[in-house]
Amino acid sequence: MWGRNTRGARRGQQRGQGGSHRRQRLQGMLMKAQRLSQAFVFALWVSACHIPGTCKVGNNDDCQGGAVCVGGKEAEIGDDGVCAYVSLESLVGMPVISGFSPLEARFGEELSIFGNNFSMDVGENVVKLNEVEVEVVRAEVGKLSVVVPKNKACSGPISVTTTRHESSKTATSAEHFSYVLTVTVSTFAGSGIPGNADGPGEEAQFRFPEDIAIDSEGNLYVTDSNNHRIRKVAPDGEVSTLAGGTVADGPITGNADGPGEDARFYYPRGITIDAQDTLYVADSNNHRIRKMTRDGVVETLAGDGFGYLDDVGTHALFGFPYGIAIDSEGNLYVTDSGNHRIRKVAPDREVSTLAGGTVADGPITGDADGPGEDARFYAPHGIVIDAQGALYVSDSSNHRIRRVTPQGEVETFLGDEANFLDGAAEDARLYFPYGMAIDASGNLYVVDNGNQRIRKVTPQGEASTLAGDGTLGQLQDGIGSYARFNSPHGISLDLEGNLYVADYGNHCIRKIVLE
Repeated sequence: MWGRNTRGARRGQQRGQGGSHRRQRLQGMLMKAQRLSQAFVFALWVSACHIPGTCKVGNNDDCQGGAVCVGGKEAEIGDDGVCAYVSLESLVGMPVISGFSPLEARFGEELSIFGNNFSMDVGENVVKLNEVEVEVVRAEVGKLSVVVPKNKACSGPISVTTTRHESSKTATSAEHFSYVLTVTVSTFAGSGIPGNADGPGEEAQFRFPEDIAIDSEGNLYVTDSNNHRIRKVAPDGEVSTLAGGTVADGPITGNADGPGEDARFYYPRGITIDAQDTLYVADSNNHRIRKMTRDGVVETLAGDGFGYLDDVGTHALFGFPYGIAIDSEGNLYVTDSGNHRIRKVAPDREVSTLAGGTVADGPITGDADGPGEDARFYAPHGIVIDAQGALYVSDSSNHRIRRVTPQGEVETFLGDEANFLDGAAEDARLYFPYGMAIDASGNLYVVDNGNQRIRKVTPQGEASTLAGDGTLGQLQDGIGSYARFNSPHGISLDLEGNLYVADYGNHCIRKIVLE
């Protein structure tokens, strides 16, 4: 009995050992199969033909007919592999972008791109932010790190192209990256002390500068309102007097055409420039529109004193014209603020009313959209024209931006009661908007005078703050909201996308760089 039990135990033990061996063999086979299958993990699309038999990784002698020995993901030299026909292109694998972070960034900040099948060799990854190629600083199979360059064109989709083995494969992100502008405010010209002095940059003096126009060579022309002059600021900041006279006791007011110092103005406000670099000035308290060459020769184009009358040239009458803009056909548009109207001066000097109403006893103030004379404004100030010929008017005392078609149809584009609020058009609020500029994309830059801010408004009406935080401040430069303004009035945009602001209460010209 004991012998039979012993033999049975031994047979059971042997069967157990045999089962263990079989399990080990099976496990080994499974591990080998797993290792062999891992040969294809790093190639998402393997255009390969498997050949019976195994080989040693690093040695293709066992593979015939042009096949190669493909190892597993974790294989080392000498481990088993499989013979296969594999194209180099298939081994590259298609890069995949699964996401990126942050979704928006400024220049100099690091951006991480997540996905798969990126090259671990930095030089084999080409990354573009909306077609702007950027430097890859670190590379992993599932993550690339880049530094955002100083380029406003970076907003858009992200693409990654791998260039291994002379094969290029590109992946593009589903979401778009947003380039965040860094807004830097500096003082371009003027000391901050009211006065009347030509000279370089901050040694020069202005007295309540009102508006700015920029010519094709980057020169600024400033309506220096309380000095009753037109000043010129060269690209290097050198300030000179272009037109308007003075005496030892102070500036001269008056109304006179002529060259340079012989000309006379009386609180010039708005200024604009045409494609030939001819200047046009809203000479507010003379109730006239003046025309001026870049050499400073001044003539009266339209208007002959206070009143309201549509007619030709100097037979027409204005009431404190303020803003002025010119379209591609040479038509001037004027915010006739004292008459609460938008007036048009054609190239033949014919003056007409585009929008805004009147009664026998005088002009009507109000707030109403509608066609031509049915529309109502209240002391309109700034005016600009977009690429389609539509006018945007800062209806200052109504705290709104109005849009006016070339036919005179008026609608409210942005704003309601006096306040401050960024956001969508129906929610955004302004407080005495003054000067405006418009870029090639249709973005408006608005001087929010009462809020001591510079605002940006997209073509869809989304408002945001570029600079200033609402504090009425003495001259203070800096980044974005750190900068201070003191009742800013006019604004202009140069060909490089820089903004210039007539900081009225600080008696200087500020420069805003968006980068």
